[in-house]
Amino acid sequence: MTVSELKLKIFRQVDALDKNQLEKLHDMLQAYEREHAHVHAQNDVDTEHWEALTDAQRKGILDAIAEIEAGAGIPGEKVMANIREKYLNV
Repeated sequence: MTVSELKLKIFRQVDALDKNQLEKLHDMLQAYEREHAHVHAQNDVDTEHWEALTDAQRKGILDAIAEIEAGAGIPGEKVMANIREKYLNV
């Protein structure tokens, strides 16, 4: 399916919604935009650095992002507390 065909299909699906369904879809899209605002910010950044990475490096970054979004990450405060405890005995 081409991008144009996909856009047309989505348009037709949205066009068939009643007011209540359309408002729910609008709310869902706004929530999605809020949750993925970092992606929009990333897209504004020069892609030269990304393109300079190897495929393995890109995959590692994307895997790490997916893990964080899935809740598998460790909060920065906890990481710093562990470092302080281990290396600074603070």
